[in-house]
Amino acid sequence: MDESNASEQEGKKPEEEAGTSDMKDKKCKPNRLKKMWDGLIQHLCPRRTLDGVNSDSSSNDIPKLTVVFDLDSTLIYSTKEKQFSNQEKIDSIKYYVAIRPHCREVLQTVKSVANMMVYSAGKPKYVNQIVQLLDPERKLFE
Repeated sequence: MDESNASEQEGKKPEEEAGTSDMKDKKCKPNRLKKMWDGLIQHLCPRRTLDGVNSDSSSNDIPKLTVVFDLDSTLIYSTKEKQFSNQEKIDSIKYYVAIRPHCREVLQTVKSVANMMVYSAGKPKYVNQIVQLLDPERKLFE
């Protein structure tokens, strides 16, 4: 940089150096700023719809999540012979069933944020009786 350029630079204000002095003359109207901001937000955070469901997490129209729990060896432990003192006998299916520790607390917590379902490879009679044991008041699995 030669001496004439250096003396010119020293006399300028910081905004003039950065080329922002032109921006002062071109004031943006609030409506224009809002449109620019909205356009930026749309570009950065596009709203996508899938089969008519808004995927934006701020939407109140999003249905609850559905959580499927495996019954056997996850929520409960069942055996043909009694192995633990906390196992209950289910006479109609000839099994002893123990509910896993904290199982009901987990189910109650999940129920507040999601719909729940139970999966089992067992017969409907077996599943219904175990669900009755897990949820005797029918508050968790409707």
